[in-house]
Amino acid sequence: MKADYPNLELLEYIAQSVMRSDEVFQKTMEEKRKKDKFLRPEWEAVVFPQIWGSTNTGFDVTEDGDPVMGGCAMTKAYTTVMHELVTETYLVFFDGRPCYKVDNPTEAFYEDLKTGNLASLSEAKEKY
Repeated sequence: MKADYPNLELLEYIAQSVMRSDEVFQKTMEEKRKKDKFLRPEWEAVVFPQIWGSTNTGFDVTEDGDPVMGGCAMTKAYTTVMHELVTETYLVFFDGRPCYKVDNPTEAFYEDLKTGNLASLSEAKEKY
């Protein structure tokens, strides 16, 4: 069970691209820029391995909530959390693919991040 290391520079670029078209993120940045017009997004990455019960990793449902087919095998994948510091926005990647965004993190999110065990997409919609 070998997982590939994530390309952090590429994931930061993808996170920036995703956030450019995100209305909530853009609105929050505009509010912050009223106080400091030179403010720019600042990113940090947190990376850790996770073991999943299927080959879907954290992608257990589609964005519409439909179930996803996958193989039943223990699967190791690196979880990368791109944290935008100015807005406290988090973008969660599983195995180098963006899965979900957390705008207003809950205590449960911080606890799962601290323990290196983030929820799948279906669970995150309810939990975070």
